[in-house]
Order: sequence, then structure tokens, then C-alpha cells
Amino acid sequence: MIAAGAVVPPGAVIPPRSLVMGVPGRVVRPVTEDEIARTVAISARYRDLAAKYAAGAIPWPLGRPDSDR
Repeated sequence: MIAAGAVVPPGAVIPPRSLVMGVPGRVVRPVTEDEIARTVAISARYRDLAAKYAAGAIPWPLGRPDSDR
């Protein structure tokens, strides 16, 4: 798992199930089973919502914007 903002150098070897953070990106620790499960669930939810938005089933994810904004 690569953290937001991390910069992984070219040719870096990242072991499976590792968390990479920083600039340059470094392995800081193993990823827990809970983190993996949560990431899989969040990704599935995101894909589901994206498909619904693309189909027009959910036209405004946060409600209609105010007209005076």
C-alpha cells in the first residue's frame, strides 16, 4: 500500500503487504489484515457509486449545489 504523497523511487522493490510512506518512499511497516479488508471494502463501494453516477441513478452525490455559490 502506497501512502498519499509518497514518492516511490524508480526500481524500488516493495514487498507484498507493505506500507510505503515518505519522500522518498520507504517501507514503514506491514499492512494489517484489517487495513486490507477495509481498503477492499472502500474500493468496492467506490466502484459501485461510480457505476451508479455514470448510469444517472445518483445525479448529485452531495445534493444540488446552491445557486448562489
